[in-house]
Amino acid sequence: MPAISVIIPALNEEKLLDGILSQFTPEIIRTFALEVIVSDGGSTDRTMDIAHARGVRIVENLPYVKQTISMGRNAGAMHARGEVLVFLNADTRIGDV
Repeated sequence: MPAISVIIPALNEEKLLDGILSQFTPEIIRTFALEVIVSDGGSTDRTMDIAHARGVRIVENLPYVKQTISMGRNAGAMHARGEVLVFLNADTRIGDV
């Protein structure tokens, strides 16, 4: 079971999503017991293809419901298995500590 769930709400984020997901390497995911969730708000671009290619968990919005960023966060949280929830946006870059 993951200790930390990283939840990324997304809507048509094909230009940014790979940048944030690439930061979560298999080593980082294993070392910190992470799960990464992309909560998609109904993207019509390549957002879902990128998320699938990166092998992250995907939560899709309800059909025909325009999803706000808050709804995306909440949907991701409902499916999270971690004890700690971390919410990041697709344009977030994590610096070295």
